[in-house]
Amino acid sequence: MGRNGRNHYPWLIWLAKLLYGNGLLKRKQISLEGLERLDGLDGGFLVISNHVTTLDPVLISAALPYHIRWVAGHYLFKFKILGPILKHLATAIPKQQGQADYAALKAIQKAIKAKDVVGVFPEGTRTWDGDSNVKDSLTVAKMCKLFQAPLCIINLEGGYAQRPRWADKERKGSVIVRIVDLVDPSQMSLEDLSARIEEKLYFSSDRWLKKTGVSFESPEKAEFVERMLYMCPKCQSLCSIESHKDSIRCTKCNASGLLDSSYLLKGDFGFESLVDWHRWETENIKGIDGFSKEHGVLLRQMVNGRIRTISQDVCVWADRTALHVLDNTAARQYSFDWDKVSAFVINAKQTMELIYDHVVFRLRLEPKASALKYMEFYDSIKRN
Repeated sequence: MGRNGRNHYPWLIWLAKLLYGNGLLKRKQISLEGLERLDGLDGGFLVISNHVTTLDPVLISAALPYHIRWVAGHYLFKFKILGPILKHLATAIPKQQGQADYAALKAIQKAIKAKDVVGVFPEGTRTWDGDSNVKDSLTVAKMCKLFQAPLCIINLEGGYAQRPRWADKERKGSVIVRIVDLVDPSQMSLEDLSARIEEKLYFSSDRWLKKTGVSFESPEKAEFVERMLYMCPKCQSLCSIESHKDSIRCTKCNASGLLDSSYLLKGDFGFESLVDWHRWETENIKGIDGFSKEHGVLLRQMVNGRIRTISQDVCVWADRTALHVLDNTAARQYSFDWDKVSAFVINAKQTMELIYDHVVFRLRLEPKASALKYMEFYDSIKRN
């Protein structure tokens, strides 16, 4: 059978099945539920899922009996080793993050017509707090109607709990790849399809953990959580949260808490879950004036399709007019006015990528610093 059908995979997918499906990496044991929904399908359909870790495409590909052509961030194709793998072996489809990409849409449509299976993460980026964040299900529905192909909806259960985006190390636990729905867009109105996608794609790790009672063990349950929690709910201080193993502390007011293996928070902060804390931050960030200076370790610029390193020693801060970066090695300051920033995303290793006046810049902070606060600050300014 050809590469589009069942039971045929490039060697990369075979490797994924060896590592994941057979449980040789015991920390990554996965199970598949709901495969019977896809009986009779032999390519030419779309797969969408909630997005929790960088390895989600490999995990889903390891579980499903299809070669899936994943839509991946354009920046990933720039890496020397990963780029050729994505392009030639995984046959992934590149998409520019944070903005519309009509070339990617055409590539997806062409692939589905060729009876390929295409995988998309409608959230565009991994969740920070474990809740799905499909900002515009209507846009996703329009895309599905355009392709006029069956739509497979997947929930990754336990993926976020196994390794939250803010963490560096995994917890011990298993992941379920659950096929929750198979939809024929041609049989539904645009509004009904949008509602169906919003209902079925939404997944809350917090609710799932409470419902199942599953735990994910680690000696460093809270380590690096300050990448997401950048504001203290007790004293409203910014960038004052500090983590160590399973403890969280504010260096300004000394409020403290402990995070358990089910991600429940106990202590002084007034929230039982990290999700509620993060939601509180996103509501309150619109009321701040900016962030004080902090150290950054990398500033790069994309020039003629190639990445050029400007500095590995910078100072970073922000106000309501711009994001400011001082190159300490050349005593040169860059100010990225928010009204000229057309896209702002966070890529691997907490690297901020912004498109400023049609030029791509990348900025990385210290390992425990929060890049997220700048993106959510930018989002709050854009909304007002």
